[in-house]
Amino acid sequence: MVAGHRGDNSRFPENTLAAFRGAVDAGASMMELDVTLSADGQPVVIHDSTLDRTTNGNGPVSALTFAELSALDAGSWFSPQFSGERIPSLDRVFAEFGGKIVINVEIKSEAAQIIGDFPPIHVQVADLVRSHGLCGMVLVSCFDDPVLADLAAFAPEIALGVLSDRPEEPEDALFRVKRVNAASYHQNALLVSRQLVEAMHENGVIVLAWTRRQDNTPETLKKMIGLGLDGFFADDPIAAIAGAARWKEEK
Repeated sequence: MVAGHRGDNSRFPENTLAAFRGAVDAGASMMELDVTLSADGQPVVIHDSTLDRTTNGNGPVSALTFAELSALDAGSWFSPQFSGERIPSLDRVFAEFGGKIVINVEIKSEAAQIIGDFPPIHVQVADLVRSHGLCGMVLVSCFDDPVLADLAAFAPEIALGVLSDRPEEPEDALFRVKRVNAASYHQNALLVSRQLVEAMHENGVIVLAWTRRQDNTPETLKKMIGLGLDGFFADDPIAAIAGAARWKEEK
């Protein structure tokens, strides 16, 4: 399974509607996105905690209201042809893509610390999943286990994914997964071992791997396929799908 990492972020500005359409058009099985909260408590789709890298704004995302965030240009930094792309709300993404593709929503850890006169982010994400009827089509992941535990208690029908970016023994990783009754475990591709994959599979847990851009190479992709992973996140889903098919034939 190939998941478009922040959509198809090799051809489109990441975490925009254009990137998500690109992932769907590429034939990805899943698309991944990141969600945090605006100053007025709206779940918005953006990776960084600040606006500087991927918009024409600056400063913390959480300092601006959704209306203010929606006025920013989230495409020109990537290419002038994407001028006018906006930071989408999670509601908008669900409205367009819900039911068309599995959506992996990563709750940013810092978003759980944003407090105001609005529900916490895990409650809002769950409410949106429910209101759009997407309980079987959304996977919510986070590096912060307490956030996942809160979500598991609030909405046990929503599938969860435990994220990791540190070496973990299979038994330690399984403990984290079982503690929140997660469906999947998402590890840095450079840290995945065959023993880890086998332990997860023996316990009915899906294993997905992610990479940082500098590690997103054909060699890493080939390694992931060889380890028997259930899927991986790709910046370029078109190339990843083609490469996966080719290397599976070679095996």
